[in-house]
Amino acid sequence: MTSVILSARSLTKTFGGQRATVLGAAVPRLTALDGVSIDIVRGTTLGVVGESGSGKTTLGRLLLLLDRPSSGEVLFGGHNAATLDTKGRREFRRRVQPVFQNPYSSLNPRMSVGAIVSEPLLWSGAADRDERRTRVAEALTSVGLSPDDARRFPGEFSGGQRQRIAIARAIASQPDVIILDEPVSSQDISVRAQILNLLKDIQEQRGVAYVLITHDLSILSFMCDEVAVLHQGKVVEFGAAAQVCSAPKHPYTSTLLSSVLSIDAA
Repeated sequence: MTSVILSARSLTKTFGGQRATVLGAAVPRLTALDGVSIDIVRGTTLGVVGESGSGKTTLGRLLLLLDRPSSGEVLFGGHNAATLDTKGRREFRRRVQPVFQNPYSSLNPRMSVGAIVSEPLLWSGAADRDERRTRVAEALTSVGLSPDDARRFPGEFSGGQRQRIAIARAIASQPDVIILDEPVSSQDISVRAQILNLLKDIQEQRGVAYVLITHDLSILSFMCDEVAVLHQGKVVEFGAAAQVCSAPKHPYTSTLLSSVLSIDAA
C-alpha cells in the first residue's frame, strides 16, 4: 500500500486576462498550468520535466503554497491545503520544504549558515534553541559539511557548497517532501554528480519524497521512480521513469529525449 503525502488535483493557474493591464494595454490570458493531477508518494522521486515555459516551476510554487491556483486543489494529509489554519500551515511548512535552483540568490548573504539552516525550525516552532542547534549540526554533517560551518556566511563557500547548505536547510525540519527546482542546473558536471548522489543518500537514509523539477532528462533514470512530462501546462505523459525514458508514448516526450541523445552524441 502506497503512502501519498502530497497531491495535486486538477490544478490550473492562469495569468492575465481582460482586467489585467500593463501601461493601459490589456494583457492576454496565459494558462501556465492546465488541469494537472499528481501524487507524491513517501520515499519516492517524481520527476517533472519539460521545456522552459511548460509549467514546471508554476507547479512547484503551487505545491509549496507560494502561489494560489486559479482552480483545483493541493491536498496535504487528504485535506485542501488552502483551508489550513495557522497551526496547519506551520506543520505544512515543516513537512514540505524547497531547494531552489540558484544557491547564490536563495541564501541570505547577511545570515550565518546556522541561522539559515535553522529557519524552518523557527517558522514551525518545532524545536527550542538547544534542539535547533543539534538539528543544524546534524543537517550540516548529513550534507558533508562541518557543524563549525554554522558560524560562517554563504559568501565563504563555493556554489556547490552553498547548494549543500540549501539542502541542509531543507532537511533540518525532518520533512516528508522536498520540492527540488532545478537543483543542479547551475553547477558544473562534477558538482552535479556529487549533489545528485547526496540527494539519493539522504532519501535512502530519511525516506523523504522528492519532486524533482528539471529540464535535464539525462538524470531521470538515475533519480526518479516516476516521471510527469509537462507540455504547455498539461501532463502529456506519465509513468515509470524507466518506461518513459526507454519507450516514450507521446511525440513530445520523444522529441525531448531525441534532443538529449543528440547533445550526448555531439
